[in-house]
Amino acid sequence: MEGMTKLARLRPLGKLEQISAACHHLGYFKNVGVSAHYQLSPSEPGSPTNLTLTTRGLRRLVYTAIKETVRRHRILSAIPVNEGSPEAYFGALPSIDLARTIAFHRRSKPVADGGEGEDRELDEVLQDQHNTNFKADEGNLPFWRLVVLHDLEDTKAFTVSFIYHHAIGDGVAGVAFHNTFRQSLNAAVVEAEVTSVITAPHQDATLPPPLEEIHPLPLNSAAAAPTTVSELTEWAGGAISTPCRTHWQSLYVAPDASKTFFQACKEKGLSVTSALSSALAHAVFDVLPKTQGALTCIIPVDLRPWLQLPPETSTAAMGTYFDAMRVRFTRTESTADAWASGHKVAEALHAYRKNVSPSGEPYTSVAAFQGIPDVAMIFESLPGKPRDAALEVTNIGVFPSAGSETGEADVAVWKVGKVLLSRSAVVSGAAVTISVATGGNGSMTVGFSWQDGVVESDLVNQVKERIDLHVLSVHADQRSPLSFPLDIIEQRQGFSSAGMDPYPHPYSQASKLDSRIKDPRPPIEPTLAPIIDLCQLPEALSLDLMRGTGQDEIFAYTADTVLQSAPTLKHTEYSIPEHNGISVLLSVFSPKKPTSQALPALYHIHGGGMVSGDRFTALPELLDLLRGIECVVVSVEYRLAPETRAPLPAEDCYAGLAWTWEHAGDLGVDPSRIVVWGVSGGAALAAAVCLMTRDRQRRDADAPTPFVKAQMLVTPMLDDRCHTVSDKQFEYGSPMSGVALRMAWDHVLGQDRGTDKVNSYQAPAREQDLSDLPPTYIDVGECEAFRDPAVLYAMNMWRCGSTCELHVWPGAFHMFDGMDNPGVPLIQSAILAKKSWLARMMSDG
Repeated sequence: MEGMTKLARLRPLGKLEQISAACHHLGYFKNVGVSAHYQLSPSEPGSPTNLTLTTRGLRRLVYTAIKETVRRHRILSAIPVNEGSPEAYFGALPSIDLARTIAFHRRSKPVADGGEGEDRELDEVLQDQHNTNFKADEGNLPFWRLVVLHDLEDTKAFTVSFIYHHAIGDGVAGVAFHNTFRQSLNAAVVEAEVTSVITAPHQDATLPPPLEEIHPLPLNSAAAAPTTVSELTEWAGGAISTPCRTHWQSLYVAPDASKTFFQACKEKGLSVTSALSSALAHAVFDVLPKTQGALTCIIPVDLRPWLQLPPETSTAAMGTYFDAMRVRFTRTESTADAWASGHKVAEALHAYRKNVSPSGEPYTSVAAFQGIPDVAMIFESLPGKPRDAALEVTNIGVFPSAGSETGEADVAVWKVGKVLLSRSAVVSGAAVTISVATGGNGSMTVGFSWQDGVVESDLVNQVKERIDLHVLSVHADQRSPLSFPLDIIEQRQGFSSAGMDPYPHPYSQASKLDSRIKDPRPPIEPTLAPIIDLCQLPEALSLDLMRGTGQDEIFAYTADTVLQSAPTLKHTEYSIPEHNGISVLLSVFSPKKPTSQALPALYHIHGGGMVSGDRFTALPELLDLLRGIECVVVSVEYRLAPETRAPLPAEDCYAGLAWTWEHAGDLGVDPSRIVVWGVSGGAALAAAVCLMTRDRQRRDADAPTPFVKAQMLVTPMLDDRCHTVSDKQFEYGSPMSGVALRMAWDHVLGQDRGTDKVNSYQAPAREQDLSDLPPTYIDVGECEAFRDPAVLYAMNMWRCGSTCELHVWPGAFHMFDGMDNPGVPLIQSAILAKKSWLARMMSDG
């Protein structure tokens, strides 16, 4: 502290800067961060396009660029002195030791997509940074630091995290820093030796003025007090408490998905901030108990457009220039769908901007702090009190392209791709802080920070997953429950209902309207009723119907349609000879830029009742489910019934699995992490393959038998006898009725169906010994004929000592979650359960 008081005084802290300094002093708030991924790109003739950076060369380049950046932003060599005092001021550092201010971290492993995609290592760095304040060696170090993440294998890209004290700048200031840093990189003339100690600009150099000197901060004395709805229980996390330990995670949205989402916002007349705030409220209500009826969201507002500065100066200014407004959401208005409250937010933002003072600027809430001499005393009194907001949503917008504001050539050597806004949790702030930024490559990132003990991490994880699924559903042009189209449902199963009479009643009302239904049965979940009622198929699913034979415009999956939904993957096809001379085709979808040469693999066996579909069927939906799980997907083409009767299709699938296991090294697969996946009829084959693997290992322990780490059986078609309670309950009045199910089994087994001639490789429910099977996940709808055979299979596994995670989704029908729908909580829960289980099974732990 003594060293700080010797620093030359520059100017007093403004009121917003005092608030930031007091919070840092009290340990209520550590810092803000803006991270940017820099990529070397083609440039004009004569520019160093072939530049290759060593670690030492990168250090010299960064030192040279930061020296110019500090020269252009005087605030970077100023630090707050006497932070907890009303007399706090900015002191001038005489010099900055870059060796102590900039840390270079070599990545532990190559990052996927060259650093432009999900980056868990960066998230770990940011969580550590946002738990580290600036109190170490006060008076000698600046109140900012850089972390440079680089990869030895990619010398033309690196990520820079600018971590800084909130009094130095707000979120937009971090963008201004990176804009200057990028310009400095492109203009840098790197000398052979670069000193790590730089002299700070002269103390007479201009320091950005505080907000109150360039904005009148009008206070609306006539403003009405905010109203509350006392009968609603409002959620805002735990009470205000210390100490503050920050948790941090980020969500990356690829450029194409971001573009589609932005366009959808525009078409709905919403800003991205309005749309995301609505989606977040919807997601939080979806996770919270129904007793929680309201929540408040804080939305910061950038005041730069109203600063009394030239526009080009205010845009590039590093400083703290923001206000905040609030929007209150209720469960009733927010739960219809993720867009439901977007216009409420938009109207509130519009009202804020239009509620102007006589001088022309909007009235500000921060103006109220002008009359408080010692803001630290206010904050010191807060612990133990309830917090007043659940969410804070900050959006710093789109990172400016080269040349957009400065005349910098658009063919600059260094370009900025992904940009990430991050920050520590705030003891006295919202329970969850959401930080949004869009990079120079068009990708949007959404960051989540929360205080340990205030919010459960599981809640944030579920909210994050729901936002991810919401954005992806927009990108996939998925519709709300009331407009869920029959053709899309049919495409998911490879069916076409043209030319046959559909079931005459709404499925959700079948038990009341169909006189053939005698047995009581569970009702359809109300949020699923609009979906199932639009999916009225013929009761008798003929072979032509299931295969779409003779239809002019039947949708067909191909390798191209799969890759369009997953541009980061590549496709390779293999033809393998089976033992009986029949070739089996395998399609392998693997990352273009894998982070490991031994990734987990998902062995996919497609659905279609074992009579329709191919190895590409429904793969885009599966790849959406696997988003965030780096793995190789191997999909097998098996022969279909009735041309090929069981168990030969299962033998095809086993042959493909054995080949995958034997050639794991060539495929970039870890042979100890292969998960077998099957849906509906494909789940019957998946179960049969796991039984074959176990039995052949038992017969000859020394034989090269494939290892299956786990199996996932989604709405499995297991029992040809069709004699359980659920078979009787859903004999009629269901998309995949008992009538249709028996017809499918007839194709698979012929006249043997239901007789003692059927073995467990043909219908897995016939197996009595389910011991020594890999960990299994089974899920099924409560309202489908497949329910009881699936439950009995799980029970038999438990009886025999095997482990199985069983989900019976209440009120759900066959394949109800085959297409994601953000407006239906039950679909979200089913998707999240599968994703979580797959992530656990595919981990290397």
